[in-house]
Amino acid sequence: MDEQQIFGYAPLADIAFEITSAHSTESPLNMTAENVPASLVISKANAVTQTALSGTRFQLLDEDGAIIRLMLEEDGTYRPAGDAENAVDELTIGEDGTAMVRYITGNCRTSCSTRPTWQSAGFHR
Repeated sequence: MDEQQIFGYAPLADIAFEITSAHSTESPLNMTAENVPASLVISKANAVTQTALSGTRFQLLDEDGAIIRLMLEEDGTYRPAGDAENAVDELTIGEDGTAMVRYITGNCRTSCSTRPTWQSAGFHR
């Protein structure tokens, strides 16, 4: 049987099992395979003070360097956008210094599209 991987989910690892005479219709072997969405967390912090650098924006690029368009969800996470959706080209680091992208798979990389200000980095002139 040839099944396609579900978009946004990492491939499942092989699950080994053994059926013995102890397994019957009345006492079957039960297995559960959980599909967990693939997720990426991007963190941005000052290397000296460890202060979160909120407001910094990143672009997510696919293996060919094309921008992966994203949708901002109500819970503050991002996900890859569908063709017809009103998407954004950048994700923004939150107050905690992180941004999460769910349902992302494949080879990708980030590109910082803005630099934090001196104030957000914890420095004052």
